[in-house]
Amino acid sequence: VALRAAGVHHVVLVGPVPHWIGSLPQQLFNYIRKHRTDPVPTRMNQGLSPEAFRIDKLMAAMGRRLGVEYISPCAILGNQEGFLVRTGDTADSLIVYDSSHLTVSGSKYLVSRFPYF
Repeated sequence: VALRAAGVHHVVLVGPVPHWIGSLPQQLFNYIRKHRTDPVPTRMNQGLSPEAFRIDKLMAAMGRRLGVEYISPCAILGNQEGFLVRTGDTADSLIVYDSSHLTVSGSKYLVSRFPYF
């Protein structure tokens, strides 16, 4: 409301990214420890906290209620195979460096999939 009163006509609300219990590197370590002969996954569901998905739904509803556009990083990063954990084959290609803070690689990947870029 305050933004519209200030003359801002197009407001975009961006939701949370998936949240990993502990950290994404820890979850990948756990996966590799259990699946020693498998390649490092590109997508995973193991080790995700449900909290970000709960918040995502609440924020989407808030966006509808306020009449603003909502972008869901959870929807962008996830598909039927799981949630993206890396964009390449090197350590600097991880999407997040802890539980939910995007790396440079993760930020570039996510924002490049926003409808405006």
